Amino acid sequence: MDDCTKIAFSMQSNKGVYALLLGSGISVSAGIPTAWAITKDLVHKLAAALGEEIAGDWDTWYRNKYSEEPSYSLILSKLVETSSERVNLMLPYFEPNDDETETGLKQPTVAHKAIAKLAKKGYIKMVVTTNFDRLLELALENEGVTPQIVRCKEDLAHAIPIPHAPFTILKLNGDYKDCQFRNTDVELSSYPTEILNYLHTIISDFGLITCGWSADWDLALTNEIKSVTNRRYPAYYTYLNQPSSGLNDLVQLSEQSKLISIANADVFFSNLYEKVSAIEDSKEQALDRDILIAQVKRYLSKPEYRIKLYDLFESLTKQVKKNTIIYTNQPFDGDLFKEAFRNATNNLDLLIHASITLARWVEAEDEIILEDTFKVLLENMYPDTTSSYYDNTYTLNIIPILVYFYSIGVVCIIYKKYSILKRLFQIKICDKYHSHLTCWFENCHTCKYAPYEVNQWINKSYYFPFSEYLKGSIASFFVNIKQTEFNEFFAIAEIMFSLNYNYSLCHDETSIHKDWVPLGTYATIIDSYSYQTTKLYELLENINHQKCEHQIFKEGLFGGEFQSFVLVRDYVLHIVRERRWLA
Repeated sequence: MDDCTKIAFSMQSNKGVYALLLGSGISVSAGIPTAWAITKDLVHKLAAALGEEIAGDWDTWYRNKYSEEPSYSLILSKLVETSSERVNLMLPYFEPNDDETETGLKQPTVAHKAIAKLAKKGYIKMVVTTNFDRLLELALENEGVTPQIVRCKEDLAHAIPIPHAPFTILKLNGDYKDCQFRNTDVELSSYPTEILNYLHTIISDFGLITCGWSADWDLALTNEIKSVTNRRYPAYYTYLNQPSSGLNDLVQLSEQSKLISIANADVFFSNLYEKVSAIEDSKEQALDRDILIAQVKRYLSKPEYRIKLYDLFESLTKQVKKNTIIYTNQPFDGDLFKEAFRNATNNLDLLIHASITLARWVEAEDEIILEDTFKVLLENMYPDTTSSYYDNTYTLNIIPILVYFYSIGVVCIIYKKYSILKRLFQIKICDKYHSHLTCWFENCHTCKYAPYEVNQWINKSYYFPFSEYLKGSIASFFVNIKQTEFNEFFAIAEIMFSLNYNYSLCHDETSIHKDWVPLGTYATIIDSYSYQTTKLYELLENINHQKCEHQIFKEGLFGGEFQSFVLVRDYVLHIVRERRWLA
């Protein structure tokens, strides 16, 4: 288990016990300059105001000129006189101009937004930061979280005690609008006693996760962390590339401290939020899922519960449709593709588990429940196109349909419920332009995107990347089946899709896809040396041996005719063995 997942489990199980310590590194991607960069720019402004040029180092020039260390407060007092003037002078460093707003600079980053979402859910209640900016406050505001902010000892007199405060930010080094900053070595070497005591309580009582902070400059803060040797909860110190000497020193002091390498703050906190949310959802859904499955089994047990069974699925389906995200004009990228799969599997979770249970045990007369359920899901395949849309984004609307169909398809293969497959394959819908009825799967299959594109989005090199990603997405619905067996059942469900695709469209005069068929992972199995040991080979051989007596035909697939099956089987196998998909 990776470190981020471990933290996510701990954070989800121990709500509110972790405090964040955030340094300037978390705001770098937003274009916020570091304290040292701002000081340097202010010194150059001061020199220009005096009509002087800085020949060498700017800090050396300042020391020689004023016989003191360059600090925000002192430099600002030399440039402007009133507090309003000081704030106006600092604004350009922290607030975006029109061009920066357009490019997204000096606004909350992915990391700030993820932290705000964790705060909204109550997983984080305390943030200690050395930053002057207000990006976190803005992100919290956007999530409806109002923090209490402590910037100086005077704020503590009115602060709600930590255990009772919904969310608190301790801004150790000040805030740009107050213009009371700490940035020199001397200023960072000590804090007022009241602030130190407050900080000590936080470090003692909370677990700690640092990000964008090196521990090399904030001497008083570092010393306070070092003073707490008997921690109640772990401390995690994140770093990029190589840990600083300051962080290495901190980790040596406690067995409950650990260094964690991260790609950057945005990736770390977005992953942390996703993992915490997934754990939370899985725990809630696990209980709901068990109750729901028991409910379906109970309603299946007696004829008098038939109406309740229908009502249950109608209610589940309406809820899914209500929560389904429609994709039209969202800017498309690989993250949106993966997000669409996550949204679909999360939204469909309860309905799929109920449908899997129903498909396994249902009698023929009640199979229409699954047919009706699927028809409702198909209503979102072609959303309204009166406004503009991106083709790749629009195509994402097929994902919930394929997630549901292949989940049910695998169950039908496992338990030989071919009559359910026949029902689903026979459904027709209006095409995108509402000009005629067409087989729903004519434009809803796993080959809608070019393989090389999907491989780029998911960072893989599969022959059939959409199929592989779909298979991985629905695998969690079949945890009681060995992975190798699930893979084989999925491949059979895929070839059944391809065979029925070709069979149905060959008999559809309006179809333009009669001479094409979507392939899937089964092609790699047929092309492998071990093909004759697979369940797919066994099924095709059994069909060939039993002919019209095979259950597939008795339950109506391929018009109940073996010869119709042979024609489409030979066509699909021919395409597979041409091996064009290897190119």
